[in-house]
Amino acid sequence: MKKVEIYPVTINEANENSAFSNIPAPVLKLISLKNKKQPSIFLFSLSNAYVSPYGPVFKNGKVIEESVYKYSTKKKCNIFFSFCKKILKSKVRKIEGDCVVINHSWYHSYGHWLTEIIPRLFLVKEELSNKRLVIHKDLSRFHFEILSKFNFKEIIFVEDDGIALCENIYFTSFPNYFINQNIRIESQNIKTTELNINYSLMREMIQWFKSNNPLVKKHEAFGNNKIYISRSKARHMKVINESELESILEPQGFIKVFLEDYSFDEQVQLLNSASIVISSHGSGLANVLFMQPEAYIINLASNDHHDYFCLPLAGVANVKYCHINCTGENLENPAYNNITVDLNMLQQVFNSINNL
Repeated sequence: MKKVEIYPVTINEANENSAFSNIPAPVLKLISLKNKKQPSIFLFSLSNAYVSPYGPVFKNGKVIEESVYKYSTKKKCNIFFSFCKKILKSKVRKIEGDCVVINHSWYHSYGHWLTEIIPRLFLVKEELSNKRLVIHKDLSRFHFEILSKFNFKEIIFVEDDGIALCENIYFTSFPNYFINQNIRIESQNIKTTELNINYSLMREMIQWFKSNNPLVKKHEAFGNNKIYISRSKARHMKVINESELESILEPQGFIKVFLEDYSFDEQVQLLNSASIVISSHGSGLANVLFMQPEAYIINLASNDHHDYFCLPLAGVANVKYCHINCTGENLENPAYNNITVDLNMLQQVFNSINNL
């Protein structure tokens, strides 16, 4: 396997006053990515190897470790047996020429897709005209809309129960990935989830997306556009007291939107023109990347789900960030909690913004 450095070591840099929050200080210190060193990013290539529709690569009886996402739901041994089973069942599709692989097992999520998978594609965007993208067949509208920005020779879709045998395979290391850590606060052990993210690379990618978006005007000012992103059409992470929340937001000029009703280009333009965005925690918050510096993002999150992926995204965009803990339903998996917003705390945040 060949390994070539394609992106150098960088240091995450953010403005001194780029974020504010009500996250406990020990947690904020733990998850802060400002001034953190980001390692080199490499391009790997090998010949006559198998690739899963979920991204891992397999050759000579071994799973190529560099192709496996750090936060994958599938253990390496399970990936190995999955490859062996599909080969024995002749679920193999042979593909000639050069192929590029970007996927991981969380690809179906818009947030993971935009922040972890697409950056791998952006890194090799200039080399795609003679390459085939090998990817899972089960894609949604947003997948295709974002992939249409890139110039492939062809896209090869692989069934969930199949694998591809590629003549030549290319893939990059993962520049961005989730990290689980434990921290002790007031005699409690709290498991936190953060997104390690390469500020420099992501700023390049976001600028590229905006410059190639026909709806985004150069030097567009965000004016006083205030947006509330509703998840009432989603299955999880809804705001239980949304009607009461809206009674506070509407008099202050907030517009209620459903991101699933917008195309990718429309979402980019919408967030790029926003001065303040409020949303319950979810994949749609990945769009904070397209907001302009000094805008505000208010993240409404369940108090027992310590996932801080939005904070580093705000750091990339130099957006001012506020994290409001909300009472969540007692579900087995708090990641999917519906929430009740503390309206008094929200009003305090509005007052803080108005005083700044």
